[in-house]
Order: sequence, then structure tokens, then C-alpha cells
Amino acid sequence: MAKILSTVVLVYSILVCLHLYGKELKIPLHASMISLDPTAVQDQSSLWVSRQINCQLVRLTNGNIFKEAAKSIQYDGPLKIIIELKHDIQFHDGTQIKADDVIASFNYLKKSREVFRSIFQWINSIEKVSESSFVFKLKEDIPQFLDILSSPNYAIFKKSFIEKAKKNNKYWEKPLGCGSYRVSHYNSKPKSVQLTPLKEGLPIVFYFNKENQISREELNRYDIVSLQIEGESKQSTMNNAFRIEKIFDPYHIFLGLNILKKRWQNREDRCKFFANLNPQIVIDEYVDSAEYANDILPRGILGYSKHINYKKIIEEIATKSKYSFENKNEPFCLTYLSVSIPKLYRDVYTKMVTSVYQNIEIKILDDPKHFGKDFQKFDCDAIIMGLKSNTLDGYDYLLLYSEEAANIFGFQDKETIRVIKESQNIGDRSKRAYAYQKITSKIRNECLTFPILTIPMKNVYIRNNLITPEFGTVPLNEYYLGWVR
Repeated sequence: MAKILSTVVLVYSILVCLHLYGKELKIPLHASMISLDPTAVQDQSSLWVSRQINCQLVRLTNGNIFKEAAKSIQYDGPLKIIIELKHDIQFHDGTQIKADDVIASFNYLKKSREVFRSIFQWINSIEKVSESSFVFKLKEDIPQFLDILSSPNYAIFKKSFIEKAKKNNKYWEKPLGCGSYRVSHYNSKPKSVQLTPLKEGLPIVFYFNKENQISREELNRYDIVSLQIEGESKQSTMNNAFRIEKIFDPYHIFLGLNILKKRWQNREDRCKFFANLNPQIVIDEYVDSAEYANDILPRGILGYSKHINYKKIIEEIATKSKYSFENKNEPFCLTYLSVSIPKLYRDVYTKMVTSVYQNIEIKILDDPKHFGKDFQKFDCDAIIMGLKSNTLDGYDYLLLYSEEAANIFGFQDKETIRVIKESQNIGDRSKRAYAYQKITSKIRNECLTFPILTIPMKNVYIRNNLITPEFGTVPLNEYYLGWVR
């Protein structure tokens, strides 16, 4: 009976939304699949869907922390943070969030998450105070604790759901979260996931896209598009039904080498390979949207320095190499992380590499959940992929060198891992930026990665008849679509 009633309520809510608004939001994703399990690596598509169906204690908007599930936050000295939960935030089954649910969610992340683990090195314990309140007990005074807590990695799930999901990963297809939307259906043709609002907001259909791009003719099928559009630079053919909104959301694209392969175990040889690459041919293909990447961290990210000339540094190290690239027919395996590089650009990246190796084998990695481990299984020479940061902090880029699940290089250095982790204990932003610069200096000299370009602004096509309040105040994958009218 309860199941029948739940179905009736769901159908009713869909009908109400369609009656009120007469439509649904249709949005293509960058990926051919998503992961709603927060313990895995979540790409921007997974995070955007998660943003709609999950709630957190706090979130970051326009540089300010606002309370979402938290009603109040009080410090009892520097090592105790007492949080009371709101009474009007509910899970998708209509039950109220309790302290036990929050504690279970954080314990699950602590035990199972492979990346973004820095917050757990600060937490001594999480203890229940009452049914609707709990306390974080910290190991030391961490001024930026709430800033980290507000990043899109700390969703709250019902305790009983977590216990089920531990035993059967299929439950993560429809997580029992506390956001304003719920996953109602997966479609096979076309492959998509449908979200239904619990109260207000338009229904949403997210369409999976393996090629990470659409044609200009396909644009009319959708309402909000952040994918690459073929011929985008030809403004004369721009569809008048859409406007372009720009978001500052730096995306850094680079090539990483697999140093587990014998060919790349010598630092000077790695640098010599990088010194022979010309990123300008790729940058030119992006017309005006991309800029030269002069370092491991992109412009606009904490820790970035405009005074670094990465190309010059590697060229100096490369002079010590005795490796010869005269045999251009030597096999070279190149992997693309498909969620990072639209299909229409892959050929020009390949062309950049063929200046050194002409006999290239291409492999495509579609699932980013365990991209570090999966790339190593490919046994390829290199991977081309992109990274972004929701907090505009250099730490998100340094995870590649400290977290096993994200490590694409096979590079294991205990001292580097230690200083990256310790950098998160620095509350002062200027001092933390200096720490990042010292870390990147060491990594730079290892010649593990070759930064190709940065795309500082994201172009988003929005149908003209849509009102999108607060758009641009957060990264796109943090934008709440319930605001759209």
C-alpha cells in the first residue's frame, strides 16, 4: 500500500509541475555515464546531478558560506563545532534528517572515499548531542574547516540507505538524499536520467553524451547547454533562441606521463619529450576561448604564479637528456578522458603528439570514477585530461600527486604526499598559496605533467525564455536548477 501511495504522489508531482510550467528542463551532460556515489571520483556532470538531489550542512555561494541543512553553527572553543539541524529539511521519503544520518554519512565517506580526504585528518570524532544536533571534535584549530565542508563533496544520506548501499552498489542509482529533487527514472533511448522536484521547480532530464559535444542543429533540443558546440565561434550562425552566459570556472587541460613504463622513468627524457611538444596548435583550434598554460596550476587558482615559465624550465632540464626521438614510428599509446576532451578536439591534441611519435594508438577512458587506476590498467604512455576546482584552490590539482585513486603517473613520493596533506592545515590563504608554490616547484622539476592550455571562462547556452537567478555566482556544477523559471 505504501509503495502504491508513493507512486501516486510521484506521478501527481510530475503532473503538477507540467501543469504549472508546461515543460521540463532538458540538459546534455559532458559524460556517457555518471556516479552518484560520493566515495568515487565525481566529474562535473556527476556533481551537477548530485547538486540537485543532495543537500549538505553548508554550501559556498559567491565566496560566502550559507547554511543548507544546518540551522545553527556554534564554536565551543577552537576544537568543538556544535551544529543543529533544520527541522524542515527532509529526505526523499519524507522523513526528517537526524544527527545519526549525518554521522553515518561522514563515517561512510571516511571509510570508503578515495579522494578529498583532507577533512578527515582534522576530525577527531563526530558525536551526537541530540536527535537534531551533533558536534565535530577537531584534532587542532582549523580556521578553514567550514570552507572545506562547503565544497560539493559532503552530501548527507539517510543512515538506513547507507547500510543498504554498502551491500548493493545499485542503490546509488537512486540515492535517498535530502535535496529538492529525486531521481525518478533512467531512460535507455536516448540514455538519460530524469529528476522530479519534490515541491517547486521544473522537472529535469539530463542526457548523457559520450562525445562531450553537440552539433549546432542539436542545440534546439535542449534548454541549458555547457558542452562544446561544433562551429561555436561562428557567431553569425548563432541560434537567436539562446543567449550565452559566461562563468569564470577555469578548466586546465594537460598531458600526464605514465612513469611506470620503462621509457619514461628518466626525468630528463620526460622533459625532452615535453620540450618537443607545441601546445600552440591546440590553443589555436579553440580560437579565443583558451589561453596558454604557463604552469601546473591555472590562472585564477590559489597558488598560481604568472611569473612561472614552465616551458623554459623543462627545456633547461631536457638538455641533459641523451634520448633520441628520431624513430618517430616507435609505438605510443595515448589515452583521452572523454569527459575532459570533446571529440572534435581530440585530433588536434593527437597532432601535437605526432610531432614526436607518429605511430599512435588511441584509447578512450569513459568512466572517471577510478580514472587513475583505470589509466594504469591501460598501460598507455600518456593521458590527456582536464581538471577544475570548485573552490578555486590549488589543492584540487595537487590530488593527482597525493591520492592513490587519482594518481595517473605512478609517481609515489612520501615527502610530496606529506607536504600536500600538511598544506591543508594552513589557514592563512597567502601562506597556503606560498606552500602550493613550493610544492608545484618540486613537481614541475619531475616533468610528470605537461600543461597544455587553460579555458578560464565557460560558455553556457541558455534558452532566452528562461530566468536563471544567481547564475554565475557559483561553478556550473554547483548551480541549483530549482531556481530556473
